[in-house]
Amino acid sequence: MKVKIGVVIADNKRLAAALEKSETRNRELRDSNKLLTEQVEKLEQLVASNATAKGFVNVSGGANPAVERIDELLDEIENCIALMNKQ
Repeated sequence: MKVKIGVVIADNKRLAAALEKSETRNRELRDSNKLLTEQVEKLEQLVASNATAKGFVNVSGGANPAVERIDELLDEIENCIALMNKQ
């Protein structure tokens, strides 16, 4: 009977140590996950910012959509001014 109780006590200590190790690892992984989640959010913001900037910077060597739109608006403003001057 004493031998069986000793075995149970030893198993209990072993399992308690394993539980503590698992809980420590769980905390480490949660902290790591939090840091990685924050990094992903920052990178998503950077991607969105870069996508916005692409509209204003001629990256591909072709026509820049922002410049074209500004030119269209300037032409429209000039036409409006010309109409106002005719009156």
